[in-house]
Amino acid sequence: MGATAANADTLPRYEKAECWFVVPQDQKAECGFMTVAEDHAKPEGRTVRLPVVVIKASSGKAKADPIVFLTGGPGQPIGADKDGIKDWWLFAEFWPWMKTRDLILFEQRGNGMSEPSLNCAEADARGMEMLRSIEDTVKVQKIYAEAIAACRNRLIGEGIDLNLYGTRETVKDLTDLRHLLGIKQWNLHGVSYGTRLALSVMRDAPEGVRSVILDSPYPPEVHAYESQAAGVELAFEKLFKACAKNSYCRRRYPNLERAIFEQIEWLNIRPLPVTVTDPRNGEPVTIEVTGKALVEITRWALAFTDARYSLPHYLAAISSVDPAVLEPAVRGMVDGYLGLGSGDMSEGKYYAVECIEEIPFNDPVLVRELEKKHHRFAGFGYKLDEISACDAWPKVTPDASLKAPIKSSIPTLVLSGELDPITPVEYGQMTASRLDHSFLIEVPGLGHSLLSNSKCAVDIAEDFLDNPKKKPSEACLKKGQD
Repeated sequence: MGATAANADTLPRYEKAECWFVVPQDQKAECGFMTVAEDHAKPEGRTVRLPVVVIKASSGKAKADPIVFLTGGPGQPIGADKDGIKDWWLFAEFWPWMKTRDLILFEQRGNGMSEPSLNCAEADARGMEMLRSIEDTVKVQKIYAEAIAACRNRLIGEGIDLNLYGTRETVKDLTDLRHLLGIKQWNLHGVSYGTRLALSVMRDAPEGVRSVILDSPYPPEVHAYESQAAGVELAFEKLFKACAKNSYCRRRYPNLERAIFEQIEWLNIRPLPVTVTDPRNGEPVTIEVTGKALVEITRWALAFTDARYSLPHYLAAISSVDPAVLEPAVRGMVDGYLGLGSGDMSEGKYYAVECIEEIPFNDPVLVRELEKKHHRFAGFGYKLDEISACDAWPKVTPDASLKAPIKSSIPTLVLSGELDPITPVEYGQMTASRLDHSFLIEVPGLGHSLLSNSKCAVDIAEDFLDNPKKKPSEACLKKGQD
């Protein structure tokens, strides 16, 4: 791939740079920064600087069509920083296509290491306060709302136009990047919100796209907040049925649903203290795992692990009062609330997208009604009252075209997890129905972000990349299911 840099005084431009992290001896990487106009229609205005990392094909013989990875959230960083990049070296062992294709890590505007960053340090600073108040939903929402308001005011005060960090501007950034790197054709790999971004590329800038992988699709036509409560409830109902069919889960918890709620009630009476290291200073910090904390652990287990195995493991630890088993989950909670590690979400980016492209199209009254209707799993969903947070966000007239179903004939692999509580399988079915040349694969027993958790999904994706016009083999889905 021959990168060409535009003149330093023109936009967009790409400038190679020395990588800011250590590259393992058995790997090769190239780094650089793309500078674009904040408003593509006004190149004389503010600029946005986006880091780009190209992890070279480990075989040394890269195919001409690289893969560009599109993160979710919106607001999830690409992991191009010194710590986050370490995970990508691990993926080089897990994803076989990294042997034969370059992988482009593209930081979306507003995320992670981009300049400006829309990360809300104000929320991170109050993370431990929220975590310690997890039982008081109203208090947590109040703390979060105050932090987000302070962040919003700071970003606006810095002259940032928060209406220019949405999907369409990012599609233009991607188009610029492909041209600047001299790439004739590439493959898109999006996860969660990254699939909505990939779909938007398929609609607005399809030139140069060889194939697309949509992992846990989030199509634009859904009303995500209206469907959330029912989706979470359905995911758990599917989990309980899957547990009854799985020998490991069934043997330990013949009635997993009752066991979860019994443990929640028990922890509300007698919380289980779990001590982990505070990542900021190395000091021990004790978190009381209450019923609400178990809800937090349970929903992440459902989304990002095989909950048929992980949940019985956690419940058994609570029954035997063994805090050690819960330490990894609690460490993850602490990192998340403090905005550390690969989960350091850019809240400003999240609202810059959601407050314009999703929330205005959801009826808040209907959302509340549906939450009451599906109250059995209230609290198991991902919500910090985002709808209210958007009330004070800079207003624009909602663009109905943003919610139009996207049609395309580009070869597309659609991967959906049977137990996904974030982007349920119905989203995948809806997405695939609009695409003329798509292959829908539903992975049993798993939830969100399948290519991070399923070797079978990886094998299917590799088969697809080799020949995107042919239906990939699903033989591995039948193995290991009981």
